[in-house]
Amino acid sequence: MKDSRLFCPRSMRRNKLVMISGVFDLFHAGHIYLIQDGLGQVKHLKWTTGHEPINVDCIMAINSDLSVKRLKGPDRPIMNQDARRLTLLGIKGVDEVVIFNELTPEKIVKKYQPDYYIKGHEYREHELPEITALKYNIKVIYVDTTGYPHTSDIINKIKNSKT
Repeated sequence: MKDSRLFCPRSMRRNKLVMISGVFDLFHAGHIYLIQDGLGQVKHLKWTTGHEPINVDCIMAINSDLSVKRLKGPDRPIMNQDARRLTLLGIKGVDEVVIFNELTPEKIVKKYQPDYYIKGHEYREHELPEITALKYNIKVIYVDTTGYPHTSDIINKIKNSKT
């Protein structure tokens, strides 16, 4: 059951809302690091008064199976959207997972208007398709995931390790 506090207008929220979007297929350590480090960065910020740590609620926005196929090809996703959603719900700090059918999360970012939006370092504002939705005073936090493989790297390694 969805927690209504996550879906109320920004002015009525008690906590800051964080959104992290992506495919999150073949879940791995890089995904864990992105989520935990991103949430950690937000929690260590201070309210405007500078005195209280920020309390956050986290929504993960993931591409639907159909969206992943259009983005990544007919062999993806490896894990279906229900498995990916269940995996993410098991991660400490993740409060809800929503699934979107579009190629980009622009509509869902606009709908929920999170206070913070977390992406991996390989993205930059000019490359984020959802940037037009970020005009709603959403702070983007980039997490440096250098040293962690991408899902496509893991898949390629498995394919190339055939004996």
